[in-house]
Amino acid sequence: MTVSLFVTPMTLLEDAWNTSNGTEAADVIGTFWDVGFLTYYYGLFIVITLVNIPGNIIVIVTVLRHEHLRQPCNYYISSLAVSDLLRAFVYPVYNISHIGVATISDPLGE
Repeated sequence: MTVSLFVTPMTLLEDAWNTSNGTEAADVIGTFWDVGFLTYYYGLFIVITLVNIPGNIIVIVTVLRHEHLRQPCNYYISSLAVSDLLRAFVYPVYNISHIGVATISDPLGE
């Protein structure tokens, strides 16, 4: 096991996989991916998404409905709301789909 000043979950997993004893690797993975962590992780994404989507839809609809708000500055704010709305859909799905992948270069589904 290597000694490091910064202990991250990835270093714990790498150290566990590099050991010769397979039960130690299972223990580290079992403690890291426990139910509490996953509940917090999913809950955080749900809260962010539930706040983000209605707020951005309100901004877009307000600029579209009121003619006096159709100015270049408000169009810019609306375009930012559209991009934030797209990010609100894509970002949680991407992160949740990569929750079990050890490194970013590993393919999904293996």
